[in-house]
Amino acid sequence: MTGQGRTTDAWRQRRRGLLVLGALAVVSVGLFVVAPLSLSAYDEAHRSSVTCTVISAEAASGGTRSLRGVGSSTPQVDVETEMHDFRRSPCEHGDRGTAGDRAEQ
Repeated sequence: MTGQGRTTDAWRQRRRGLLVLGALAVVSVGLFVVAPLSLSAYDEAHRSSVTCTVISAEAASGGTRSLRGVGSSTPQVDVETEMHDFRRSPCEHGDRGTAGDRAEQ
C-alpha cells in the first residue's frame, strides 16, 4: 500500500505541474499572439485623421542621462504645428500650440 500511495502523490504533483505549464502556455499565447492581433484589428477599424499646419521645423538635440551622469545626445527635429480640429488631441511630433498660446506663456 505504501508504494502505491507514493505513486499517487507523484502523479498528482506531475499532473499539477502539467496543468500549471498548460495554463502558462495559454496565457502566453493570449498575451503575445491574440492581444496584438486584436489591437491591430481594432486600430484598423477605428482610423482617425488630424489636420495640422506646420509653423516651423528646426534642428535640435535631445539626450538621455543616467543616475551616474553618463548620457548620450541624439539629433532630433522640433516641429511646431497649428491644429485645425480642436476636438482632437494635439498634433503629433511636439505640438506646442498656436502662436497665441506661446505668447501667453
